[in-house]
Formats: sequence, structure tokens, C-alpha cells
Amino acid sequence: MGIGWWCFQGNDQTILLGAKCLRKCPSLLHSEIEALIWAMQNILSRRINCQAFETDCSELVSMVQSSEEWSAFSNLLDEFGLLRVSFPSFLFSLISRLCNVKATA
Repeated sequence: MGIGWWCFQGNDQTILLGAKCLRKCPSLLHSEIEALIWAMQNILSRRINCQAFETDCSELVSMVQSSEEWSAFSNLLDEFGLLRVSFPSFLFSLISRLCNVKATA
């Protein structure tokens, strides 16, 4: 399974991006949160000022907004929560798959 993320500014000016293959992932939703966590880790480690994250996965948005309802993902959600507080401002929103072509290509 492959995951990817893209960090950009302004008019789609690429700052940083990443793509990798995961050998074992229990579900597509697991891979979505793995990609989000990996993107957050990379952005933090490079001290990039990032204030918004976007996804084309509505389930992922639901998961991070009401994590207590997703007990099967508790370890990943705990890791997400620890990373989230490292961002001074954290916005997470849903976009259409057509708008997410750089991360899904």
C-alpha cells in the first residue's frame, strides 16, 4: 500500500513532499492516518510553519474530530494527538479527491 503527502504554500508552490510504500496495513483508513502522522512528523522535524492539513478521506476527518469513537485506532490517535499539540494552530479539513492529486498521484 502506498501513502503520500504534499506540503505547499501559496499557488501550489511545493515546499516538501513524501511518498512511500507500507508493507502491512490493516485497512485503507489505517494508511490514511499513517500518512497524516508521517506528514506531521516530517513537517515538525523540518520546522516548517504549517497551519492547515487537508485530506480527501471523510472518515479520517471524523476520526480525528471524535477519536473516542474509534477505539481500534487508539494507538495511532494517541500519536496523532501528541503531534497535534506541537502545532501552534492546527486546521484539518476535507477536500475533494480532484483537489488532492499531488498526494494521491
